[in-house]
Amino acid sequence: MREKGILAAEAFPHPAQSRSEAIASILSLLPWVDYTVHPRITLFLVDRPFTNTELCETFDVDPIKGIRYSGSATAPRLVVFITGARDDGKRSHPYHDRWENGYLYYTGEGLTGDQTLTRGNLVLYTNRELDFPVYGFQREGKNRYTYLGRFKVVDVRQESQPDQTGHTRQVYVFQMQPLADKPLPILHQAIAAQAAPDLAAICQAFGTALKESHLAFGPRHDQVVRSFVVSLATKPFVILTGLSGSGKTQIALQFGAWFGEGRYKLVPVRPDWTGPEALLGYEDALLPVSAGRRAWFVPEALEFMLRAARDPDNPYLLILDEMNLAHVERYFADVLSGMESGEPVLPNLQRDPDGHWRTIPDQPSKIPFPKNLFIVGTVNVDETTYMFSPKVLDRANTIEFRVATEDLDPEIRKPRKVQPGDPALVRGFLAIATDTDWHLRNPNPHRSAFVEHLRNLHRLLAEGGFEFGHRVFYEAVRFAALLAAAGDPDPEHALDLQVMQKVLPRLHGSRRRLEATLCALGRFCFDLTATPQATDTGAPIFDPLRPPPGTPKLPLSFAKVQRMTRTLRANQFTSFTE
Repeated sequence: MREKGILAAEAFPHPAQSRSEAIASILSLLPWVDYTVHPRITLFLVDRPFTNTELCETFDVDPIKGIRYSGSATAPRLVVFITGARDDGKRSHPYHDRWENGYLYYTGEGLTGDQTLTRGNLVLYTNRELDFPVYGFQREGKNRYTYLGRFKVVDVRQESQPDQTGHTRQVYVFQMQPLADKPLPILHQAIAAQAAPDLAAICQAFGTALKESHLAFGPRHDQVVRSFVVSLATKPFVILTGLSGSGKTQIALQFGAWFGEGRYKLVPVRPDWTGPEALLGYEDALLPVSAGRRAWFVPEALEFMLRAARDPDNPYLLILDEMNLAHVERYFADVLSGMESGEPVLPNLQRDPDGHWRTIPDQPSKIPFPKNLFIVGTVNVDETTYMFSPKVLDRANTIEFRVATEDLDPEIRKPRKVQPGDPALVRGFLAIATDTDWHLRNPNPHRSAFVEHLRNLHRLLAEGGFEFGHRVFYEAVRFAALLAAAGDPDPEHALDLQVMQKVLPRLHGSRRRLEATLCALGRFCFDLTATPQATDTGAPIFDPLRPPPGTPKLPLSFAKVQRMTRTLRANQFTSFTE
């Protein structure tokens, strides 16, 4: 084929994993072949007529209606639309599809009365902003459909047309642009995306992209990147705290850019955010009502979350900058609850043709928090900010960013935006992060030792009333498994990071309440088998500021325990964000 000019050399795909995959990748590039990757990878000849059964089985769509989609109306995977032939314009078929200037003007579905922006009409409407495939077919007769090609909805208008009864009604007309070429990257990337995700490759690719964008974390670069990526894969909510200018906002922004264009949003938190409407919007009585539906005020955060909900196959990242400028529990509680429970919390809204957001007719008023949406909150601590409650910290990995002397590089340059990552790696990250049983099938090779260390830690913390529950235990075990998959199977290192990111952030209070617990944790950092230390035995209490000789087994956690103890004794009070 290459020698005869059927395919140019540069059109051949990258090496596939097997001979059959390589053949499928090459065939998909032929001009007389098209394909779909949902519900399964399927190639088909573009000039061969389909029966209704073949059309339904190939694309996983319903056997009736002119607009058929796979997935939900608000989160479609693909859509198939069917335009009529000789019967168009008849009263029994009141649709006036037409070609003008190279565009197909396609009338929405609905036989009588004014058409509504629901079901198939809603799917086509959302294609203006979302990139899911749209396959066009022409009905040539009974049980015979010919393929027209792929299309993109570029505009939507309303027109007056007669309905099935002959009465004039308002219809939606979709301006459809035929796509001359099949989308690139094509089938070989879909095949790669179905392969087992490689978390080590994901961390390495993102770490390299950061360095190329002039953002590096010195000798600890790989460790910082691995901890950040694994934390987000463990739970889709991460808090970044530390020095201003230490790179915490930048790493979040760059990870969002690595997800792809338009898949991240930075939202600065305002001190006047006093309720959930700051993120979830509200009905605005000052805006016009349409068909009994009130218009909504939709903040940029909600618009972004709705976009993520309608594109479930790709990851999205919402960054809440300076998250603690307002009381976090007041504006974030509903989102946090929805993220944890899976219950519907997001208003199920669409932007109507008049530009206003309203609820979708015949749809639930709320939808669940998207599983493909990740949230990173950045935190700075001063006299204008608020403390986090334990219930918020309990649901996040909190990563502290510090700048070591050896991190200071005289060749440092202003960071630039990273290029989008390999789609197979980006979707591989999403596949791991949304697979809640992944760590059970791929446990840390030293899980037994890690679990025993966690149980010892629980006993020590219980003495001071700071023990953790099932959620923290589950997420710590998951974190250790993911960290091993990312290239670091050391159970002590996983434990060190989890003490630093899940246990210590929950500790704050007076010297009377905290000192014994900090001392016990300091001893645990040296001796992972340590048991609660009785105070009436005459044995000296472990002092973190006077440690024994040697290197602690949990060096990151011990250094933090020392800093917190020093602050506690100086000020009679301490917290993780000292």
